[in-house]
Amino acid sequence: KLMPRTKEFDRTEALHMALETFQGKGYAATSIQDLVDATGVNRQSLYNEFGDKRQLYLRSLEAYCAIYKEGSRAILTLNEPAREVLAKYKDYCRQNLLNSDPSKGCLVIGSIMGAAHSDPEVRAVIDRLFADKNALVVAVIKRGQKAGEIDRKHTPQALAQGFQAAIVGIMVMARNGAKPESLLPAIDVAFEGLV
Repeated sequence: KLMPRTKEFDRTEALHMALETFQGKGYAATSIQDLVDATGVNRQSLYNEFGDKRQLYLRSLEAYCAIYKEGSRAILTLNEPAREVLAKYKDYCRQNLLNSDPSKGCLVIGSIMGAAHSDPEVRAVIDRLFADKNALVVAVIKRGQKAGEIDRKHTPQALAQGFQAAIVGIMVMARNGAKPESLLPAIDVAFEGLV
């Protein structure tokens, strides 16, 4: 009986290496050869497993968003007072900013700023990430307003949207070369009134 032929590479590892390559060079500047070199997987096997460069980029972006979303979800779903949850989320945002490699930056921000953003499927992946994170933040703020911890001057949706816009702006500035440490006060302002 013939045994099925096993793949010569680890799909998750190859995806991670592709993700890092796209993160460092951007979609447009990354060639198939760059991806072959980074993953150690030959061109035909990459095509067979992921499709073309665009499909590999989409899979990489989805994997990146899943990791990012999970980190946010783990904090934003904690069963603690809303202000404490948001304080932990603020620390998480600060750590993400400080730990980001300036030469790579955030793949989501790179996608928003780069040519790939004109692709409707890329936009859909990013929109889903923002919508999911927004829903989590809104839920925490609603809970905080109901408990009297957070001012009711603005709706939870407006607060979450304003906060998210600030964080995205901060990440764009970091991607554009601003020193992460210099942007920490802006994170404090984004969370003003929430923690």
